[in-house]
Amino acid sequence: MTPPYARGARIPDPLSAGGADVIGCEEAAETYRRFVEAKAVKIARLGFDVSPSKINPALKPHRREIVRWMVAGGRRACFMGLGTVPYCALKLKRRASGSN
Repeated sequence: MTPPYARGARIPDPLSAGGADVIGCEEAAETYRRFVEAKAVKIARLGFDVSPSKINPALKPHRREIVRWMVAGGRRACFMGLGTVPYCALKLKRRASGSN
């Protein structure tokens, strides 16, 4: 017996009126992916790129990546404690150098 949502199984189309149409799992996944993409909010990048060498080497690798992500976005929040301090330091250095 095939599980109801196994590869190749047929399921009701969630986007059809009343769910009467039947589609394959792969097609359903693609439909859902397009639906989610359409809902995604596109936000302009307001930050700047920073060289990994400019980020405090004492940070663990995942925290260094978070700091790079925050600086690139410009208006991103980090609730991990240590991520905010390096972010602010990089922003202050850039502002002091006359850049935005």
